[in-house]
Amino acid sequence: MKTDPNIYKKNMEALMQRYPDLALMLNLVKIEKYQLFQHENCIPNVMVNGVPYYVGNMMKYCEEQFRGFKCSNAKIPIFCGAGLFYEVLYWLQFKAKEHQTQAVMIFEKDLELFQCAMNVTDLTPLLNNPQIHFFVGIPLDQLYIKLR
Repeated sequence: MKTDPNIYKKNMEALMQRYPDLALMLNLVKIEKYQLFQHENCIPNVMVNGVPYYVGNMMKYCEEQFRGFKCSNAKIPIFCGAGLFYEVLYWLQFKAKEHQTQAVMIFEKDLELFQCAMNVTDLTPLLNNPQIHFFVGIPLDQLYIKLR
């Protein structure tokens, strides 16, 4: 799949502003274990172990992810893994107001998968939002320090 260099460039500019250490680290990452692809008239997707990560209609896929989510408010939802960020963007667009979301925490341990997202998803609204916090590529033994 040919990615749009403008998306990556805009994402990197925003990342450099808010998370300069992560941006520098990401410059060293090459996409090797994942394969980005896109079918005609569909959103970009990623192959994980030879299987497409997202299947079917993305809106229906995201609706299913949050079906059964019972909570009167989710002031600070935590996303443990972000993939290409479709679920996060869905939450912010369709669920955040309903659940009185005030901030969002996003954890993604896989730098290579984050690199995939940086190439295909416009993350600038998330990266520029001071109420959305990224924790990417942080080793488990350093997570407590970062959170503190």
